[in-house]
Amino acid sequence: MVNRPEIGDLLTKIYQDDLGHDPNKTCDTAAAYLRHARDWLAYCATRRLDPVTAEPAEISAFCYRAQIRAPDGSRRGPSQPTRRNRRIALKSFYDVLVAHRIVSSNPVVLVRSPRLDRHIAVGPRLEPAQIAALLAAARTFGPSHLAITRALYDMGLRGVEIARARLCDWQPHSTGGGMLRVKGRRHLDANRPAPTATAAAIEDALEWRRRVCPRHPLQRPGDPLFVLPRGPVYLHNAPQPIAADPLRSLIERLAVASGTPHTTPRDARRSWVCDGLMAGYSTTEIGRELGHRDEATTARYASGHTPPISAHATQIRATATIVADGILMYRAMHGGEVSPVADAITAMAARHEQARSESGLLREYARTRDELTAALAEITHLRAALGVAS
Repeated sequence: MVNRPEIGDLLTKIYQDDLGHDPNKTCDTAAAYLRHARDWLAYCATRRLDPVTAEPAEISAFCYRAQIRAPDGSRRGPSQPTRRNRRIALKSFYDVLVAHRIVSSNPVVLVRSPRLDRHIAVGPRLEPAQIAALLAAARTFGPSHLAITRALYDMGLRGVEIARARLCDWQPHSTGGGMLRVKGRRHLDANRPAPTATAAAIEDALEWRRRVCPRHPLQRPGDPLFVLPRGPVYLHNAPQPIAADPLRSLIERLAVASGTPHTTPRDARRSWVCDGLMAGYSTTEIGRELGHRDEATTARYASGHTPPISAHATQIRATATIVADGILMYRAMHGGEVSPVADAITAMAARHEQARSESGLLREYARTRDELTAALAEITHLRAALGVAS
């Protein structure tokens, strides 16, 4: 009889092969299912349980009470969505075992399905200063890390939208900024304008890819737009396309490096929606940017939190050309990263206001006249010192 570790390895291989041939599951979904199945097999190994003969009570204990290890080493109980996802993954896992006649029936059907309250807040909203710290940490990690982090926090993209982005979906603008074709859930296919800082980060990441990975340039139109370096020797290792697990791991490492509380990629989208509401935008405008068909979907991201409208909302709405720029302006005005876009827009508005003022024009004329007079006097002095005739 095979021992317990070999049973776990065999079951994992069978399940992984079956997921790879299932056309109804995306790569991210298959990776999440496989991760929960591996956690269940590790849970069985530590408690000397046989996963083939596991009882529904033991599966229920794993789904509802097995703790999760945070990046800082602490442990916490599973959230409501995690409990539900564990049960769904294990039901799929045992369905495969039933199909291969390893078990006679699926024990997960006897485990009560947790009721998921859609109005429970997904996670905390990050303050502008915390987002700035995450971006600063990403900048030290490398260009690819910064591009992915900016796409999350500057544009409010989902992880699946970042993973599905291809080189042909990115169109940079010569004057700054760019346009990203977003392909997400429920056949979402829309163009999203990218702020100047985000576009610059994406272009830097693409240049890094061409310079550091000459053997694996990944420059075909259908190649992934967002990748991460794989291994210490980039010349011999192709970059890793971003997916659910690497993205979650990246955000967790950035949170530890920046001293930010535990956060997930989904919290970036929640923070983007809340900051947009604080900047004075309506749920309709924000939902249109995110591809939501119903305002209730957008409002759910702000559930449990009533964002107060900023005192600078009128100025932001008057100067920002897109919602993402307005959110970056709001963050810059409330302790976040000083955005080049916010600085440029604010300076342009100040110059425009000054140009409309008659007194401002007169002061500008007087200052220019004084500068020209001083320059002429200096030229005359230099000519006299050099003995040059006027």
